[in-house]
Amino acid sequence: MTDLVRGPSGCKNAFFSIRFSVNEIALHVEDSTDKQITREKDMFNVLGRICESKDQTYKIKSSSHEARSVSDVTLVAVRDGPLRRTPEPRNLEQASPGNSRHGDQFGESRILSDTALVRDYLVARGRALSSQHSVSVHEEREALLRYIDVLDLAQTTFEKVCQELVDAKDSLAALEEIKARFLVEHETLIAENYRKTQELAEVMKINSGLNKEIDRLKGSRNSRHFKSLRKFTSTTDMAKARFVLIDELNVTSGLDKNSCRVTGCVLASPCTLALADCNNSAVKILDVNTNTIVEYHQLPAAPWDITALPNDELAVTLQLRKEIQIISKYRAMFLKVDGDCRGIDFLFKHNSLVVSYVDPEKVEILDLQGVVLKSFTFREGNVMFLRPHYVCSSSNEDYIFVSDTMKHTITKLSVTGDTFESYSDPELAEPEGLCSTSDGGLLVCSYNQNYIHLVSKNLERISALLSSAEGIEEPQAIYYDWKTNKLYVALYKNNIKVFTAQPSSK
Repeated sequence: MTDLVRGPSGCKNAFFSIRFSVNEIALHVEDSTDKQITREKDMFNVLGRICESKDQTYKIKSSSHEARSVSDVTLVAVRDGPLRRTPEPRNLEQASPGNSRHGDQFGESRILSDTALVRDYLVARGRALSSQHSVSVHEEREALLRYIDVLDLAQTTFEKVCQELVDAKDSLAALEEIKARFLVEHETLIAENYRKTQELAEVMKINSGLNKEIDRLKGSRNSRHFKSLRKFTSTTDMAKARFVLIDELNVTSGLDKNSCRVTGCVLASPCTLALADCNNSAVKILDVNTNTIVEYHQLPAAPWDITALPNDELAVTLQLRKEIQIISKYRAMFLKVDGDCRGIDFLFKHNSLVVSYVDPEKVEILDLQGVVLKSFTFREGNVMFLRPHYVCSSSNEDYIFVSDTMKHTITKLSVTGDTFESYSDPELAEPEGLCSTSDGGLLVCSYNQNYIHLVSKNLERISALLSSAEGIEEPQAIYYDWKTNKLYVALYKNNIKVFTAQPSSK
């Protein structure tokens, strides 16, 4: 019996076996009585139709099965004459796609129906031969039984192949659905990539403009006027200079609900000043060239002090919430701290923050995640501070200066905690904001006395740089831009006074 293999090739082999068996049946049929010829001709017409269907569907070519045949023959039913054997060509013609029945899995119903007819005929023929006892009849009967088995197996295989074709069609439909989904995702990614490209182009355009502005500023620094200002980079030179009021900046905004009280200021860029407005719980970005508020950040609590961080970020202390808020275009971040925080400054060299607290009274150095790196509270059993309102670092960032409004002192600490010095002066009542000069000196706001004190890096008084005669009234915060020799003083009221140093006559 011919071996059958699962799949389309197995089905081809199975039907080829039927075809080969039909050839052998034909040899017996030619020797049978004339009574059987007409009926057998009809049955073999069916067999020929099945074989022809198999030829067209599976495109059977010459194979090892054909080689085993005594002679390659195909039954041809001749309507008006006896059956005869006709040689079959070695290479069968390819099936035409238009002849296949795509709607019925290659004519599955017709093939199975024809197969059933042939099987019925073979069974009936076997029964008819069962009453005869000649040797030839016995051999024919045995052959018919074998052919019935082959036909049953071929039919089962064909049904399995048809089911596999249906499953394959379902799988193909699923793959097409996945492909369609991937195409949609691909289009989405292309659109997203285009949007990102546009954003990058915009950023590059802005960056190009900033580079041009930097080049312009560099050129201005080489100007004669800038070179004259560069002489005032030490506290001694500053003491000899005369500071002149050049501008008065209005810090009010239409979004304000109360009168302004600027308790902290820092230069955010060469032309913008960041202000902490305590009364309005806001941070304002002021364009110093146009004297306009260009940004307004509403905060969840009243701020006290503010400092600039890398990457155009700002850090502001929220006193009652015991938090430090990081203000950025790209993120919103809050650092929890242990106390009512007030003054703040950034140590670039150490990439950390220095913060003062009034409850409890202490100074801490924190990393940018809010982890305490160093704490200053007691020294030799005594409290170091009573009400430390502001802090700033020296120009080399090796020291920290702290203004204590209750002790009326300025305290100098080394970052490591090894050095501790204190400065006081009768005219330095309730010191508030302070900032360092380029040579390590210090500018301090004397809130009650309406002075701006200039102190050396060794905590020695040099002079009262500004007073009420220059319009200083209850100075709260201060920032000195040593690159342009501009001094920004935030008063208790709604304005900031801008001073610049003029060279001495000598």
